[in-house]
Amino acid sequence: MRILFAGTPASATVVLEALLHSEHEIAGVLTRAPAPVGRRRVLTESPVHDYARSHGIPVYTPATLKNNADFAADLKNMNVDVTVVVAYGMLIPADLLQIPAHGWFNLHYSLLPRWRGASPVQATIAAGDDTCGFTVFQIDAGLDTGRVLCRESFPRDPNLTADELISFLSLRGARRIVSELDAFPAGGYVLHPQEGDPSYAGKLSSAAARINWNLPAREVQNLIHANTAHPGAWTVLEGQRIKIGKVKISASASDLKPGEICFSGGNVEVGTHTENIILSAVIPAGKTRMDASAWYRGVQNHSGCRIFETEPEREQDSHV
Repeated sequence: MRILFAGTPASATVVLEALLHSEHEIAGVLTRAPAPVGRRRVLTESPVHDYARSHGIPVYTPATLKNNADFAADLKNMNVDVTVVVAYGMLIPADLLQIPAHGWFNLHYSLLPRWRGASPVQATIAAGDDTCGFTVFQIDAGLDTGRVLCRESFPRDPNLTADELISFLSLRGARRIVSELDAFPAGGYVLHPQEGDPSYAGKLSSAAARINWNLPAREVQNLIHANTAHPGAWTVLEGQRIKIGKVKISASASDLKPGEICFSGGNVEVGTHTENIILSAVIPAGKTRMDASAWYRGVQNHSGCRIFETEPEREQDSHV
């Protein structure tokens, strides 16, 4: 089949690559337009754009799809059978949804209708869900409300960050999409309505990524991992913001106060409401990522442990 692929971040290139090496034909790639990146604001192509260009695939980067007659004409001329969407980042107008023969199918990284919206993996982790997964559904006019083609679920490993879980789901989702598309020409697919009560994953924010050390260790770990690497979970030490990387929960008994930092057994540990959290890496304000032990040697107070600032309890739904 002829496919238009729509996606933007690096995780989406995994699916594009799988489709490129399948028996299907990639007619074109739709991705976000180049955007300024870094302190120097260098205009940079998206990872999907870069991958497609390096493989000779036509790339389309419209600033908007709404009332875009030029792109609608391009899509008709491509004569694609289906569009596969993976983290494209723009809403698809109803008029464009009707053009491919089989419509537009989105690989969404949650078990819909749970965690519709912009950041489903982060919401899954922050909420402490025991199960994670993906859903492939046909896009309609609603927000992630379309009929389901397939879905797969997996036990969630609490030690995986959002970036790591997205990579895992991208690999599994890529394989499943290829196998599902293989059945399309013969009409061998059935769509089912979503079942259950929906929940919503909003856009990520730095404010919601602040660590509350008064919470139990598992909740602290979930918040940190949900925000790793973007926007980055953070805390405050003596007025300076510090981002915290991937963490583990200590198996040792704890007598640390929430937010209290100590070097124990070769590890930098921080107290919570329950067990200690073991830090692996930090990013101090204005500096690059560094090993937590090296950072602690530079800030330790020989007269006692340092203490991260704790914050007042937030509303429960503000984790994401």
